[in-house]
Amino acid sequence: MARTARALETTGAVAGLEVGLPEDASPADAAGLVTAARESELPLLARLPLARAADLAAACVEAGADALVVGAPPVGSALHPSGQIVTGRLYGPAMHALALRALLAVRPLVDVPLVGCGGIHAVADARTLLGAGAIAVQVDSAIFTDPSLLGRLAETLD
Repeated sequence: MARTARALETTGAVAGLEVGLPEDASPADAAGLVTAARESELPLLARLPLARAADLAAACVEAGADALVVGAPPVGSALHPSGQIVTGRLYGPAMHALALRALLAVRPLVDVPLVGCGGIHAVADARTLLGAGAIAVQVDSAIFTDPSLLGRLAETLD
């Protein structure tokens, strides 16, 4: 992690780093990843798993995270038509309720900027996370189903 952070910093093309924390990370694991990424002078955001956001937030800030992204989508499993069980991250509008809950849980615990992430598929979703204390939002799966959403967000939320 430290070597990668230093290498990215030297490119001049990267404005900041986001470290995604594993869902099963302990606070000590999270702090270790953030500390390693702090080898760079670039702004550092720690992306917290939604289910563990409140548990990991303080450890990330104490280790040097400049901001927190709340949060990485949870992992789920489903039965594929082939009969195999497939596992992957869950995305979509339903994640908004989980993202809002996590953001509200983290907000009183730390004094760093928070980025809301999860289930943003409409301008109202972004407004809700901003109103709950996020200073910015991160949009993911919606750009595949509605690429124009980014433009609407930029125009509406200036």
